[in-house]
Amino acid sequence: MQLKTLIEKISPLEIQGELCQEYEVAGLAYDSRRVVPNSLFVAIRGFKTDGHQFIGKAIAARAGAIVCEEFPEKRLAGIGHFYIRHTRQKLFR
Repeated sequence: MQLKTLIEKISPLEIQGELCQEYEVAGLAYDSRRVVPNSLFVAIRGFKTDGHQFIGKAIAARAGAIVCEEFPEKRLAGIGHFYIRHTRQKLFR
């Protein structure tokens, strides 16, 4: 699926950084250890950990874009990211 198609389906509240909307999303990962190049990393707050803490690891693993429920304090250089509320409901329905 192209990133632009996914963006249309989930209607993010805000987009920051450069997103190459034409690229093919290689998959979704909510665990930074499972990120493959061009996958979409979904930072989800869990019961034990907060996925937002692992955004840096996802970028290092060459995620194509980041979905977050809150924007990081520092702007993420070199990667697009978008903010949505109720991540689980929007992405995993």
